[in-house]
Amino acid sequence: MTTTRFSAENEPEDLVKFMAILFQISRNRDFIELSRFVKLSASVIGPDDFNLLLRSVVRMMGNTKCGPELCSDWLMTNLYELYKALGV
Repeated sequence: MTTTRFSAENEPEDLVKFMAILFQISRNRDFIELSRFVKLSASVIGPDDFNLLLRSVVRMMGNTKCGPELCSDWLMTNLYELYKALGV
């Protein structure tokens, strides 16, 4: 089993909390909260840690369904739409 290593700038406990929040947002299929989460996390963690966070959450979700689709599919699709809308 591989271990996720975040940068030294962030406490691992805080990043685990971010993972739980992102997982719950995806389970609820809440686009507004996802937008808020992305904006908040961008002010707290860097892009490398966000990437690790996202990959960890997607692995955690596995084959969990959120409505008619996989939670990980919902999350990735809506993150893409959010970044596209923001012009990133």
